[in-house]
Amino acid sequence: MSTMLKETRNKFRRLDALLQAPASRVRRLPLNRRYAILSDVHLGNGGPADNFHRNEQTLVHALQHYRKQGYYLILLGDIEELWQFDLDKIRARYGATVYKQLRAFPRRRLYRVFGNHDYDWEAPLDPARPARRNHPGRAVEALKLGRHILLAHGHQADPHESRGHWWYRRLAVRLFKIIEPLVVRLFGFQNESAAQSQRPRDYERKLYQWAKANQTMLICGHTHRAIFASLSYAERLHMEIEKLEEQMNATADKKLLADLAEQLAALREKLEREKQRKGIIVPVETAGKALPAYFNSGCALYNDGLTNLEIAEGKIRLVKWHRAGHAAIAPEVYQEGDLKEFLKEATGRIIPRAAFLQPRREPLHQKIHRISKAFATH
Repeated sequence: MSTMLKETRNKFRRLDALLQAPASRVRRLPLNRRYAILSDVHLGNGGPADNFHRNEQTLVHALQHYRKQGYYLILLGDIEELWQFDLDKIRARYGATVYKQLRAFPRRRLYRVFGNHDYDWEAPLDPARPARRNHPGRAVEALKLGRHILLAHGHQADPHESRGHWWYRRLAVRLFKIIEPLVVRLFGFQNESAAQSQRPRDYERKLYQWAKANQTMLICGHTHRAIFASLSYAERLHMEIEKLEEQMNATADKKLLADLAEQLAALREKLEREKQRKGIIVPVETAGKALPAYFNSGCALYNDGLTNLEIAEGKIRLVKWHRAGHAAIAPEVYQEGDLKEFLKEATGRIIPRAAFLQPRREPLHQKIHRISKAFATH
């Protein structure tokens, strides 16, 4: 057996352990809250080698939105780019913007899961926490939503992320950081691969097959490829293109044909962009329809914005926040589905609808009346 295959199997053992861990080790969160799940921001120092900085105001806008709307924020790993930059420099650059918005979240509404690029941040103080509450070790390796949804960064199944490979990969990245600004100045080159996935095209299949075999739903980051219900954005574009082509073949109406042709051209352009950024993956299912067992939040490194997942009122959504300057009040919804039905398909278990509903808030006047009545009886 090859060394890489052994490491891959060991990585799945790590996911197995996280899935089977008791609530005392992997925290279980209720399903009836609003969650915004964000990963792979890769905060840098604001310089030419910092591939996130162009989306700074977009992220600030998104964080403000989620805080005001009562969302719980789950940072699903690789929030900082600690392979390339020192935390002090990252904190100095984004302390008054991104970190300020993170610190504005109430303590109990922010959770941090570590990834492979930010798991060594625990030694210094966490800049995402208010100063009076700062202390090391706040990041965890995984969380659960209910009993059947596991959230982890996703590097656990990556054979390239073993301790044996880690040190020289980080060294190579640090060396590239030194020369990247010079390359940008001399040749106008920008690291467009930042939003491109460096993971193999079949990596999602491995994670999906693990989730399917364990009858669970897995939510990850790591690959920089946004996935919704086990289908990539590129796969969904293919499906939309096929539908439009069928409609064009079924009509002779010239006006309708012209409209469909315009839509088709736009979709093909989007698909070509996905190919360029390596968004094409090997289909996760080899036989039949894929189960909605795997979701990926994407990243914050796209040229035109960032993606993340939302869970609210029994729905799960993949959304896109467009670059500041033409940012909407709310994000564009790429995909949306019923979480209860997805869990039923992926796990075979029926979760009561009540588990997804937020508890009804008692009106203030009723609360005052109830408390006054209780005191009066004593």
